Amino acid sequence: MVGIALALIALAALAAGGVYLMNANRPHPAAAVTKPTASASPTGTSTPTAAPNDPCRRAASPVSTTLAVANFGRVLADPHNCHVFVSSPAGNAVVVVDYSGRVVKTFSDEYGADAMVIDGSTLYVALTTSGSIDVIDTQTLTRARTLASGLVKPRDLVIAGGRLWTTSGECTQLTLQLARVDPATGKVTTFDADRSPNLPVRHTSSTSGACQA
Repeated sequence: MVGIALALIALAALAAGGVYLMNANRPHPAAAVTKPTASASPTGTSTPTAAPNDPCRRAASPVSTTLAVANFGRVLADPHNCHVFVSSPAGNAVVVVDYSGRVVKTFSDEYGADAMVIDGSTLYVALTTSGSIDVIDTQTLTRARTLASGLVKPRDLVIAGGRLWTTSGECTQLTLQLARVDPATGKVTTFDADRSPNLPVRHTSSTSGACQA
């Protein structure tokens, strides 16, 4: 498998460096913070601003970690538990990395793992191959359950109004629907897209396979 380099760049302060996912072509920023500023001392020399305690124990210097997955889909930071989640659609996996660049855990059998969203201590993962949404506990790093199934290639995933929202259907066949999922029961409600001729759909060849209006 092709390794994906995950560069987690951070200084000891919360305001240092950043977290980056890199492939062979270009870096992909996953999170970024402002570098600390220097203050002038009475002697005229510059001294670093005092840094607060960092509970996530970010690496004091750049760290590169190779992930044993074929590709990556999305990168999602969890600052409450000091973890970064990396999905891999081709690798059927979700990799968990801490802020120092150490691989903490890999969830396998996440078929077509792509879009992710965190709500409280729960991570939701859209599985494009199996057409479902998996639930992972971010505190214990255990897979809790499969929330919804029967979706067709769910891509993006957001949470709003206490509900999960994704898509279901094939873009190229004009069957794409908006799907609402109840996190408590897993009930899926779909809504047809507006097929008005005044709202044309342009098909793209992007790796995400998304439709563009």
